Amino acid sequence: MFGLLLGMAMLAGACNASGGEATADVEALRPEAAEITDLLVKNDWKSVRERFDSTMEKGLSEDGLANAWASVVKEKGAYVSNGKPTQVPKGGDMVVFDTPTTFERGEMKIRVTLRSDGKIAGLFILVPDAN
Repeated sequence: MFGLLLGMAMLAGACNASGGEATADVEALRPEAAEITDLLVKNDWKSVRERFDSTMEKGLSEDGLANAWASVVKEKGAYVSNGKPTQVPKGGDMVVFDTPTTFERGEMKIRVTLRSDGKIAGLFILVPDAN
């Protein structure tokens, strides 16, 4: 199974004590997820990193982002298009969105985990059926 990890999802403490629903405003964060995908497609690594939380900043450089994207393009071909972000029900204090993304040789999805302030806590490029 081909799946490329762009950044470690730092989800320790992401689930609230009751295991209930996310406390962040999902609809307020959905445009953030879409914009992050757009920035990846534009190879604007600096702008993506500016949205990282402190853990992601320490773990993933601009070069790391560029290399990860290049690996996907090498495997799947050039970027073609993407759909709209949909929420992945995970519970907890963070919100997870998957954005379906089409490349020349196949489908992938970009998974973004966002804190309530819009900071990126996790960033992945995954095969479409990955959980």
